[in-house]
Amino acid sequence: MADRSRPEESIGSLIARFRTRQGKSQEGLAEALQHSAGRADGTPDRGQIHRWETGRRIPVPYWRRHLGLVLGIPLDDLDRAAAVAKLKRGRSRDFPAVEPLGDHTGFGQLVNAIWPAARLRPPVPGHDVDWHLKLPAGRAIDEGAAVQVQVHTLDSAWLGSLPPAGDERVARFLAVRQRAMLIGVTESSAAPVRGIDARAARMKMAGMPGACAPLTIPSAYALDDLTWGIIWALASLDESLLGDDHALDETSRELTAYERLAESAVSRRAAPGLTSAAWMWLGSDFCARHILRHLAEPGAVPAFWTREQYGEEACVWLFFRHKYDYLRRISSRFARGAVPLTRGFCIPSSVVSASPRWERTLLFLSVALMESLGIRVNVCSDAEYGDVDGFVLLPGEQAILATWVRADGIWDAGTTNRASALRDLSDVTRHAAARSVTSAAIPPLRLQALSDYLRLDWSWLRRRCAELAHYGCADLISPRSRLLSMAGLDAAVRFVGAARSDGQG
Repeated sequence: MADRSRPEESIGSLIARFRTRQGKSQEGLAEALQHSAGRADGTPDRGQIHRWETGRRIPVPYWRRHLGLVLGIPLDDLDRAAAVAKLKRGRSRDFPAVEPLGDHTGFGQLVNAIWPAARLRPPVPGHDVDWHLKLPAGRAIDEGAAVQVQVHTLDSAWLGSLPPAGDERVARFLAVRQRAMLIGVTESSAAPVRGIDARAARMKMAGMPGACAPLTIPSAYALDDLTWGIIWALASLDESLLGDDHALDETSRELTAYERLAESAVSRRAAPGLTSAAWMWLGSDFCARHILRHLAEPGAVPAFWTREQYGEEACVWLFFRHKYDYLRRISSRFARGAVPLTRGFCIPSSVVSASPRWERTLLFLSVALMESLGIRVNVCSDAEYGDVDGFVLLPGEQAILATWVRADGIWDAGTTNRASALRDLSDVTRHAAARSVTSAAIPPLRLQALSDYLRLDWSWLRRRCAELAHYGCADLISPRSRLLSMAGLDAAVRFVGAARSDGQG
């Protein structure tokens, strides 16, 4: 059983305990963090480690991730301890103290507990916005989105007793066209804080027959690790792609010339000024089309290998429109034969420890989407396979090489039929199948095994996905960008929600 934080243990005590257990001095931990971060400048020294352990300073989210990797501390424990320390201190440079308006303390407490890296800012007094929520940046998505929030007290499943169709404050808030959410706080232990997309609320209001009909926020939209992960990923991708829409369209047209080349590796200098999310879209779109072009006449069922390890990287399967279309095309051609269609991942246990729970749910749902389409996912945990580039292996014929995840540029694509290369890639796929942590005969059991490995509760995932599947995810949050879609996410939650509680499906 993994070592966990003890009740009421401070973050300083947590770091010191794990450091001592590994036999590291404070200087040794500082050196290990330098190596983990891959840089010498700006890394903590012995004095900074001492300040963390004595509680004089709280490590920011970036260094909490590396502390988790170096010391093996579950990131959830570090984030929880940091949130408690910040609340006790009442101030923080990277996360200001939260004192939500009125009696709506539940929302601020939830943000502290689940999203310590997020920032809540009070608006200008008298404004219809209660909070400005700044979502944190990530590893690959380097710009977090901003969400405007209005908070209300819920009466059972209703948005208080106020009439949304006639309430001026609610109406003015919903008229704002930026990303916004209505938040409801209730005493319900099952779903104390719930949210609904402001645009969805505006559309519901427009269809209400009278001015006094209350607005429903179902318990399915409870804000927890599952829905926070969805909100973070969709909002962050959406804001970046919308901001780059015109430039991204022009760049995509310019880069189509590379489709005529057998091999290509495109630097990010070819698309300067774009956000990281736009580079992700360009790379994944090109690689998907590259693979489909070279799978025109395959002689055997291909085996796929993907480089995603974190939920942040994998979530594009759920939201990029072209990724879901790509999966469906692959599935329709290869997933119904006697030879199983497989896709391999490498997800070391250190990556699991370094990922917050809400990010792990994104990784889980991405795999669930593939399983829903008849793609058997094999997950190996050996870290040495983590840097293997993405490929599609046609046994005895060729390998299609396509990488954009953690690539040096936007993408790196090509093909090879060298016998030695085919043998090496075949060894990778065989190893993933033989050593998969999700080894089981049917998809629900593989997903249950994956949830155990990712330290997620299978019963909770199944129940929450069933609830979301019933209402659909679009009213929780929906994309504005033409490049995004909710179809993949909806397919994933439907599949998980339909699985039996014993995993049998």
